[in-house]
Amino acid sequence: MQRGQRHRQGERCVCAHGSRPEEGVNPLPRLALFLRAAGLDLADNAYAHAVRYLTDLYGTDYLGNPMGVAYKDDFMGPLTMSPNAIGDRSGRVEVTVNVRMPRGKAPDALRGEIADRINAWAGASRIAVEISHEQGNWMARDPKGAWLATLLNIYGETTGLDARPVPTAGSTTAKLMPNAINFGPAMPGKKYTAHNAKEYKEVPDLDLDMQMFTEMLVRIGNLPAMQ
Repeated sequence: MQRGQRHRQGERCVCAHGSRPEEGVNPLPRLALFLRAAGLDLADNAYAHAVRYLTDLYGTDYLGNPMGVAYKDDFMGPLTMSPNAIGDRSGRVEVTVNVRMPRGKAPDALRGEIADRINAWAGASRIAVEISHEQGNWMARDPKGAWLATLLNIYGETTGLDARPVPTAGSTTAKLMPNAINFGPAMPGKKYTAHNAKEYKEVPDLDLDMQMFTEMLVRIGNLPAMQ
């Protein structure tokens, strides 16, 4: 469950993508909070330490507030950090946290802030921790390029919806190419179902995707210049 959470709605279990923790209800910190509130006489071991770690530094918040590292960008939105998995690896308890950062900080700076908060908690709690933090960087593109205007025109003409750039917390291989961006395929107002249990695409949306992608190849391929 490193990539998402499950939310119980009536009799249906709904997954949320790791980039959209607000769409799900994360069971891991809730279980930790329950165990802490139950007043059980837990053994003094790594699992009990993980319960304290989860409740003290995360709780049900996924914006970094309990840890004191929350921030946001006006366009990209807030930092999200969601503890999504716990398990035993080589005899050691490991908690995996999904951290997605907007612009406003460098990855090294965020890594340093998080490490400082965790180490301070560990020292005060007298709990030994080891931190491994691989942080993806944010990506931003100039919204005034000819290529972007072309894509927005295609989207607006095909769907009849307001055509403007929008942010995504999902990672994309577009960041590996200069001036590339992520174009689709999620539709506004629809739940993001990629990388979820029973991943699917609604046929009308798939038809729109195919129409827009085909138009994109024709128009972008005939641009005299990308800028």
